[in-house]
Amino acid sequence: MQGDTTTAMAAALSAFYQRIPVAHLEAGLRTNSVESPFPEEFNRRTISTLASIHFAPTSLSVGNLLAERVDRSAIILTGNTVVDALFEMREKFKRNELTVDPRLKELVAQRKIRFEQLVIVTAHRRESFATGIINILSAVKKLAQERADILFFYPYHPNPAVLKALEQVDLTQNENIVLCKPLSYANLVYLLLEADWVATDSGGICEEAISLGKPVLILRNETERMEAVWSGIAKLTGTDYEELLNHMRMQAHATQTNIKNNTIYGDGTACAKIVAVFQELFENKNSLSHCITQYKQASI
Repeated sequence: MQGDTTTAMAAALSAFYQRIPVAHLEAGLRTNSVESPFPEEFNRRTISTLASIHFAPTSLSVGNLLAERVDRSAIILTGNTVVDALFEMREKFKRNELTVDPRLKELVAQRKIRFEQLVIVTAHRRESFATGIINILSAVKKLAQERADILFFYPYHPNPAVLKALEQVDLTQNENIVLCKPLSYANLVYLLLEADWVATDSGGICEEAISLGKPVLILRNETERMEAVWSGIAKLTGTDYEELLNHMRMQAHATQTNIKNNTIYGDGTACAKIVAVFQELFENKNSLSHCITQYKQASI
């Protein structure tokens, strides 16, 4: 199972009912608040209870699992597979193997002529649907009015709550805010490579931006990715309007210093490590039997 979606949790639960061992990718992420992210925190805790093998992306995730009394022998530190995909896409761009939407390329070209900074904004968290997303969009709008030299790019989520917030705040009158529907992965990576900094409540985009050395504002009250905050490359802003605006202003005024290779979330070899574990399990019947026995004991 990959991640913390309700689909992944339901699949793990179905496997449990059928006595099928579960391996969990991206295991051990925690905010320690079941309400945030909702329902992902509940989903991933449930999967961890059912899993026999835990592929943890970071040392912090390993520590979280150990604190929940998961057997250390069942935890493998791998990094995150999203970094593998990101680095592969970056290499394909270097080899000119990918096509980017011409309209996006034109916007980036205009940015280099007319704007000092390019900022990617995303906001879609369910726990922010009440006032959080209104505050996020309002802070972006205010900063865009103050800083005509910054181009903001907001691929908005099609969720009705997000569309309602967009209608209420109305970003369409700001010439330096570009709104668009969700991007293909190739277009998103292209934009991340060109961006100066990122403001997001997305866990995946947070990891991708950090892995590319881009400063990140995490637009949430809690995060399961505290490694980035502790390292200094990311800041946890909360969702209060004044706090959001202050963080955005400070980032906009900060000296842009990208870290070329940030490996907090992996070095691009997570998939190889995971495949190696499965190869060993299936080649070594004793290891596979131990895994299944461990699962059956845990499920009694």
